[in-house]
Amino acid sequence: MAKTSTAKRRNERNEKSKEPKARPAESNVVALPRRQGTSSPKSKPRALVTESGVSAELEGETIVLREKTGTILLRYDASTGALELHAEGDLQLSSGRAVRVKAGTDVHFEAAGSVLTTSTGVSVHAKTADVNIDEGKLVARALTSLVGRLEVRAQRLFEKAGDAYREVDNLLETRAGRMRTLVKGAFRVLSERNELIAQGDSIVDGKRVLLG
Repeated sequence: MAKTSTAKRRNERNEKSKEPKARPAESNVVALPRRQGTSSPKSKPRALVTESGVSAELEGETIVLREKTGTILLRYDASTGALELHAEGDLQLSSGRAVRVKAGTDVHFEAAGSVLTTSTGVSVHAKTADVNIDEGKLVARALTSLVGRLEVRAQRLFEKAGDAYREVDNLLETRAGRMRTLVKGAFRVLSERNELIAQGDSIVDGKRVLLG
């Protein structure tokens, strides 16, 4: 009986070994043919390509992601840590919460067109600021400037307002090569003490001159 059972189990194992093995499931990712110089059967494929044609390729220490037309979408250089994103169309970053951009050195914005910012508020904090523009325009309902020292240098300065009020706690001094004041209506000067000094002639002309 023992010999019969042993022979039966041996026959069952032989029949199972003859059964065809199940084929693995097909993958949507296809490896490109191995390049020349990589004849080792154990070497990893240098590129992966999806059925739609999008590929991820290894170029030295750089990983490049391309669309089916060959246009680069992403490039990452492991040796330098540099990462580049490319898009022929619009590129949109969307987040349900905050989006933060942090750089160890500088942040550069470069555009062939305009740079637009739309928000409920803008806050900028910097030790120094340098703005160079050919033409500029500032439109605001109300504007308040708090500075320790304000210096304006211009070839020509034009100011126009409905009403202008200027208040100075201490000294108000104006230096000019020539000075002219044109007033359509009345001109009044109120002071505790008024002193007019001329090195040359002093002319007062009017229909009536009232003193005292």
